[in-house]
Formats: sequence, structure tokens, C-alpha cells
Amino acid sequence: MLFTKGKLEVVLDSPDVVLYGSPREARFTEITGRVVLTSKSAQPASSLIVRLKPKHQNPFNPVLSLLWMSDITYAIVKDGQIDDASVEIPYDSSTGQQQWRFAMAIPGNIFETVYTPEVSVAYELVVEMRTTSVSHWVPFSKLAHSVPICIKRLPATDSAWATIANEP
Repeated sequence: MLFTKGKLEVVLDSPDVVLYGSPREARFTEITGRVVLTSKSAQPASSLIVRLKPKHQNPFNPVLSLLWMSDITYAIVKDGQIDDASVEIPYDSSTGQQQWRFAMAIPGNIFETVYTPEVSVAYELVVEMRTTSVSHWVPFSKLAHSVPICIKRLPATDSAWATIANEP
């Protein structure tokens, strides 16, 4: 068997990302997890990218959607080389799985997830993998998978809002 596609998925360590403090004072945080490829044989990745992006809402919905936000991208594998901060778990023939662990930094000033009648801010984490091909007629094979992710913001413990909220 020369080439088999497979099933690509992303498994997050937590479905929520928590930022502490206001957008001006919050620091970077990380999205951590692993990308899992299930296939009948090992697949050499030429590129493996994880992207946090705004989830596109229905364009005919009158709800304002903040689609102008840019994507945040992290390359786990680029040009066939794994990033130093990521870990590749080799192909396991008993489970048919190949895995890559990752930690992706996101800025503290990103909008948190919110749904109101006027505004909708939602995110998804998209993973895309390109594998090399054995045929020069087909240059590569692309697999993709996405999962929703929620970004939450909590006030800093020393903030005025937290002090007022904790008063009896």
C-alpha cells in the first residue's frame, strides 16, 4: 500500500481558553493539545498547521459578526521539519495513529467569545495537513479538521471589578 488518506482530528487539552484581566492587561495564554492522524500506514507530513480563526457566521444574519479579526497560525511541521516546540509521537501500528503535540500562543488582547443580538464573536481551531505524494501527477494530499473553541475572560483578582463582585 503506497498511500492512504486518513482521518485527521485535533484533541484539545481544554475546550476553553481563559484570559485573566482586561484586554489591556491580559498576557499571552496558550492553546494546547494534539493533532491525531488515523490511517493504515504512517504519513510523512510536509506541512501541519493549526489556525485559530473567527468562525464565519451566516452572512444573511443581521447579527454583527467581527470577521475582520485575523487568524493566528502555528506551524507544527513546515517543509517536512517539525517545530522545536512541538513533539511528534511516531506512528503506532496497533492503533493506526500518528500524533503531534502542540502549544500555540494567543495574545491577551483578543476578543472573548460572545453571542448577543448585536454582536457575535466565535472561534474555531482548524488543523490542516499536507502529505507528500508518491506520484508526480498528484503533488500532495490535504486533510483538514476543525473544532469550536471558546475564549473566556476573567477579571484579574486585584481589579476593581473583582473587588466589587466579592463584596458582601
